[in-house]
Amino acid sequence: MFLRTPKFSKNNRSFLDHDKSLYLSDLQALERSHRIRRGTYVAADNVIFAQIDEYRQYMQRLSSHQVVTTRLEEGYLEYSSPERQHRTTEGIQSDDAAQLLMDGIELSIYLKDPVLVDLQ
Repeated sequence: MFLRTPKFSKNNRSFLDHDKSLYLSDLQALERSHRIRRGTYVAADNVIFAQIDEYRQYMQRLSSHQVVTTRLEEGYLEYSSPERQHRTTEGIQSDDAAQLLMDGIELSIYLKDPVLVDLQ
C-alpha cells in the first residue's frame, strides 16, 4: 500500500493568548510565512488589560488599508468580576475596580493576503 504525505490545509484561524509582548512579532511572522492569508480569522486575547497597543495599532493600520476587518469586544478579565473585586478591595470604588478589570479581545478577519499589501 502506498502512503502519501498528507497535505495540510492553510491556517484559517489563529488565537493569540501567549506572551503578550510577542503578539505583534508572532502575527507578522505568520503573515510572512503565508500561514495567515485572505479569509483567516485572528483573535487576540487580553489586549486591553495587557495594554497591547502596538498590536492594536497595527490591526487598525491593516483595517485602514482594507486588509482586515477588525473589532474590539470589551469585557472583564477572565476569572474576575468587578463585584468580586469590590468585595475584596477596601477603599476602591466599584467603578474603579471595574476599570481595573477591563479587558478585551480583538477579532479580525483578513480580507486580503497581508504580505501582498504595502502599508506605506
